[in-house]
Amino acid sequence: MILLDAREGEPDRTGEAAVFEGFFDFESGEPRRPGSGIPRLRVADERLWGFECWWRTDQERSGLTDDDRLGVEASKRLLRGLLRDLRRSPRAIR
Repeated sequence: MILLDAREGEPDRTGEAAVFEGFFDFESGEPRRPGSGIPRLRVADERLWGFECWWRTDQERSGLTDDDRLGVEASKRLLRGLLRDLRRSPRAIR
């Protein structure tokens, strides 16, 4: 289940069902073991890397829940706060 599609542009896959394909090398696309590869998911005819979206397993096929929506919104608020603090920091790298 794609909780939030973090990619720019369309289509936004938030809320869509996805199939976990396994862990893969980002550059070559070759299969890897957990811990040494990046998760890859298939949504319809498109493949997403695990870092391009927030996702979770959905074995019950319950879809996007209220808890998911609350968690995503809380994470976005936290991220916005961290980015704001970084911009205000006098030691920010420029």
